[in-house]
Amino acid sequence: MRQIFTTFALILAVLPVWTGAVQRTNYACEHQTPVRVRCPAHYVINVKYAFYGRLEKSRCGWNENNHCKAGNSRSIIKQNCQNENSCLLKAENSIFGDPCGGVVKYIKLVYDCVPAAGVIRTSFACEHQTPVRVTCPAHYVIDVKYTFYGRQEKSRCGWNDNNRCKAANSPSIIKRSCQHENSCFLRAENGIFGDPCGGVVKYIKFVYQCVPAAGKKTTCHRL
Repeated sequence: MRQIFTTFALILAVLPVWTGAVQRTNYACEHQTPVRVRCPAHYVINVKYAFYGRLEKSRCGWNENNHCKAGNSRSIIKQNCQNENSCLLKAENSIFGDPCGGVVKYIKLVYDCVPAAGVIRTSFACEHQTPVRVTCPAHYVIDVKYTFYGRQEKSRCGWNDNNRCKAANSPSIIKRSCQHENSCFLRAENGIFGDPCGGVVKYIKFVYQCVPAAGKKTTCHRL
C-alpha cells in the first residue's frame, strides 16, 4: 500500500501544473515599467476583464480617489492582447486618456490562456514599419479567413480621415503567400500590391485560424 501511494505521489510531482483554464490577474502601474503578460507556448490570451483607472485605494500606492476608469480602456487593452501569446501592458494617459487627474492609475487585466489552435486571430502590418510574422504552432497551418491591403479604419497605423481604400488584388496575393503555411511574413508595401490611395499610410489586415496540417505545407513564405 505504501508503495502505491509513493508511486502516485511521484506521478503528481511530474505532472505539468499549467492548465489553460486557470484565471490570472496582472497589474501595471502608471509611472512604472510596463508589464509583460505571457501564455505558455501554443496558448493565447483570452481577456476576461480589463480597465485603466483606479478602483482600489492601496493599489500602486495609496489614494482615496478610487473610483475612476477610462471608458475606452477595455477595448484598447483587448485589441492589444486578445488572442496573442504575449502582450505589453503600458499604463499611460497618452494611450487611454486621463480619467482622474493627479491620481496614480493602473491597468488591471484578468485573463486565461486558451489553446492557440482553432482561435480566430487578427494581425496587422503597417506600411513603413517592420514586416510582421504570423506563426502557427508546430503541425498546424494558417487558414486565411479575411485579408486586404489598404485602409478601412481612421486610427489604425496613425490617424487619417481617408479610410476607404483597398488594393483589389491584395487578398489573393496575401492568401497565396500564407494559406496552408506554418508561418508567413506580412509586408505592407505598395511595391507588392500597388497604391490604392496615394499619400495615405496603409496596412495589411490579416484574419486567420490555425488548423491541423494534415499533410499540407509547413514552410515559411515572405510576400
